[in-house]
Amino acid sequence: MGWLELHVAETTVAIERSQQILATPKGVASCLIAFADHLQPSTSSVLRFSGVGRRDCGDGLRPQVVDDLDIRSELTRRMSLLDPQDRHVLFLWYVRGLHVDDISKELGLSRRQCFRRRAGSVRALIQLGRDSMEPPETRGDRNSLACAS
Repeated sequence: MGWLELHVAETTVAIERSQQILATPKGVASCLIAFADHLQPSTSSVLRFSGVGRRDCGDGLRPQVVDDLDIRSELTRRMSLLDPQDRHVLFLWYVRGLHVDDISKELGLSRRQCFRRRAGSVRALIQLGRDSMEPPETRGDRNSLACAS
């Protein structure tokens, strides 16, 4: 097997792994939480999302960060397609770990709307993964997955 074939095979496995992990609400939530975990690289050159402090381990990257880079990249791609306020709700909820009362105050939404937007945004992230696996001609006219308020 040549270099190109090996690279294609590894990329295919990484894509399938990302799709599988990000296919459930639990998987999406755990990946969002992981953006602020202790495995975050101490360098800002690799998808740094939160200002939470990290202990430096010397070389800047921990092995699992590189292993999970495909998942972080796919989650980032999907997040970029969400409505900005929905993205903000998810960021405050999972990455910053704020309580729903604090999110409600910061965004000027009711608690109920925060819960609805969070649940709808997670469903949208899952659907974006399903849509990306469909051939373009079967997707229809779905330009945006903004959650209904």
